[in-house]
This record gives sequence, structure tokens and C-alpha cells, in this order.
Amino acid sequence: PPLKSHPTAGGRKVGAGSYGDSRRKPLRWRAVDLLLIRHGLPLRVERDDGLPADPPLSPEGRAQAESVARWLAHESIDRIVSSPLLRAMETAAPLAAALGLEVEIEPRVAEFDRDSALYVPLEELRRSDYPAWKAFMANGYGEGVPIEIFAAEVRAALDDIRTRFSESMN
Repeated sequence: PPLKSHPTAGGRKVGAGSYGDSRRKPLRWRAVDLLLIRHGLPLRVERDDGLPADPPLSPEGRAQAESVARWLAHESIDRIVSSPLLRAMETAAPLAAALGLEVEIEPRVAEFDRDSALYVPLEELRRSDYPAWKAFMANGYGEGVPIEIFAAEVRAALDDIRTRFSESMN
């Protein structure tokens, strides 16, 4: 039979009779949608002891997390993955509770500044020091932080998550 492109075969050419052919296993594709949610608004934290700031959510950030949980509570969500940062886990917790799921931790999706002793939410920086915020937005993360490597690690982590979830669905 002629080969046809089939949307469930990822655009690959498959034999027209392959689905009914007893010698071939039918193709089974399950889409995996990744919904990325930024953490709620955290508090500003400045530590003098050099330990990572790792701030909790502010009251506004907790309200944001609760709002996201209400918005997504009726969706078909199979898993929730979070970075190990407190602000991310506190954002994921209300949705996980609403859906009866455990939050899975993936360290590779943590923010680039996870080890910094200072955390200033960008929203606060914009309000309090607009020129510094504008410079940050224009110049990125500054010296010493290889953003290309960080971005590649996050992409690899997201690919691994997608692959792991796809395999567990089959």
C-alpha cells in the first residue's frame, strides 16, 4: 500500500495497512503536555551568613498559588513536578493537594540564582530600582552565570520529564 503521513505518527510515513496488519504492532502515541507555572511572588530575603536565600512565598504569592490551584483543579493532570526551591514547592502544594498528587522534585529546573544569599523579586526590583531592573532585563544574569549552560540544563530536564512521563503512559 502507498505510504501516507499520519498526524499520530509524528508526521512519519506509515503503510496504509499497518494498523490492521497482524505482523506489526499498532502505533500508539500519547501526547504529553507540559504546563509550566512560574512560582508565586516570594518575599525578599537577604542573608548575612552566606546561605542560600530560598525565600518563601509572600501573602500575595500564596494567594496566587491558591488561585492557580482553583483554576486547574478540574483539569486532567497526572503529575506535578517542582524545583526544590521553597517558593516553587509552596506554589505547587495547593494544586497537588486539590488533585491528590504528590509533588515530584526535579533539581535541574531550579532557578539560576538558587545559591545566592540575596533574593529580590523582579517585581520589587522594578518598583524600587527601575534602572537596575532595566539593566537586568537588558543584560541578563551578569558575569559568572553561564546562562547558555543553565538554559541547556533546564531544557534537558524538561525533555527527561516528558520522556519519563511518555514512557509511563504506555
